[in-house]
Amino acid sequence: MVTRKDVAALAGVSVATVSNVFLGKVAVSKDAEAKVREAARYLKYVPNHTARSLSLGRSNHIGIAMNESTNPFHMEIIKYIEAYACMEGFLVTVFDMAGSLKNSTSFIERGNLDALINFTTVKFYDEFFDILQSQNTVMVNFGLDKGPSFGHEDADAMIECMKKLASFGHKSVGYISTLGRAILPLDERSRTFMEKRKGMGFSEDDDLIECDAGSAFKSSECGYKGMTALMKRHPELTAVFVMNDLAAIGAIRALKDMGYDCPKDVSVVGCDDIELSKLHIPSISTFGFDKARYGTKMAEKTIECILQKDRGIGFDFKVKSQAFFRESVSVCRNMSKR
Repeated sequence: MVTRKDVAALAGVSVATVSNVFLGKVAVSKDAEAKVREAARYLKYVPNHTARSLSLGRSNHIGIAMNESTNPFHMEIIKYIEAYACMEGFLVTVFDMAGSLKNSTSFIERGNLDALINFTTVKFYDEFFDILQSQNTVMVNFGLDKGPSFGHEDADAMIECMKKLASFGHKSVGYISTLGRAILPLDERSRTFMEKRKGMGFSEDDDLIECDAGSAFKSSECGYKGMTALMKRHPELTAVFVMNDLAAIGAIRALKDMGYDCPKDVSVVGCDDIELSKLHIPSISTFGFDKARYGTKMAEKTIECILQKDRGIGFDFKVKSQAFFRESVSVCRNMSKR
């Protein structure tokens, strides 16, 4: 096994100089650094991550907790987090929390992470937070009282989509959520729909809102099951908002299987603007935000907190969503018959 001592001997420098090149703690001349890196390449030397972590007093390891690894939405953000983190010398690990919470959190607790970014709706136990705090882990998106918070403002984009449907004559408009009914008002998209539907001329019948009992199903399944249930109860439905694009794809499939056409019979609006929404047939009307800006800023602030040994409490960053109208929305079928 090649060691720092071997690299130092070939480069003609001290072992301390080799350490400084790879740890970046002390400035090294460009000539010495070039010699060290050339020797390391020749010997195929790979710095020991554990030794580096002990020397730096941090692991250079960022964890990301997420609920649904099959949904592209968070992965489209994570790729920008990882790109920035990698550039800064940090490793990123994604933890899928869809299984046993106890098993998932035990892996995180043993990981000695510098930071943990939360993309879940999971209710974590207090002991978990105590452990992270004792390890000086920066906690992102666990609440402003615990660390930095990142979010997106969807209300204006949601209202714009509602106005579009109203302009097309839709009145019997449903809503499919991947969340349970009890926490529906906590979601900005859902709350905006319920508060603004009367002013848009939409039905206020709460039976037009279909909710999942939690995370029992994947988003696509929630969309499929929710659409099927809604159309059986309300065949007069002419449009539906679906909580995310993957669920919208499930809803459109359900309409096809029941003999309906989207958008001729039922218009569908999703949320998140995932890449697949542009390629699906029909392409999905939706709203979303700049994921590159969002993910890069999240990584930048997280690493800043790690390096400055700052928990980032109170930092609140938000991006605004915008609407994208595509093929899945059309004139209400009742108007087209006139």
